[in-house]
Amino acid sequence: MKTKLLVIIILMFASIASAQAALTVSPAQAFHGDQLTCSMNDGGAYVYEWIKNGVHYQTGGPALSHTLSTTVNVGDDWTCKAFLPMGGQVPPYNGITVTVDSAIGTGVVISPQNPSVDDQLTCDVQNGNGNYVYKWYVNGNLRETDTGTTSILN
Repeated sequence: MKTKLLVIIILMFASIASAQAALTVSPAQAFHGDQLTCSMNDGGAYVYEWIKNGVHYQTGGPALSHTLSTTVNVGDDWTCKAFLPMGGQVPPYNGITVTVDSAIGTGVVISPQNPSVDDQLTCDVQNGNGNYVYKWYVNGNLRETDTGTTSILN
């Protein structure tokens, strides 16, 4: 009788923990050369499974998160699934899949092309599909960091 009660309590705890937890993969929009990390937001230790193009690739944990041991390539589909250390998958049961995009956009344009000392510089990702992080360097030193679809350095 004690064994059955213990199993029921463990299953109830696992069910409560997984209902409150959320599985995430970052970055959510991946590009060639990125390294993906899978994590749960509840602070618990989980076992993570990575699947590349439908085929098991790697397992890691138990840990708070797991970073893929390789960088990703264009066109690959990477899926991460999380499991409780004692067994049992955490929703979403089909995991989270990230498809690796080919490039940031068709090009990065900085204007004006021949700036003078007092010019305002603008950086724009042509045909981009996201919110980007821009880092402006002057003489090798980071001067400004900006996010958005376009960045302006004054």
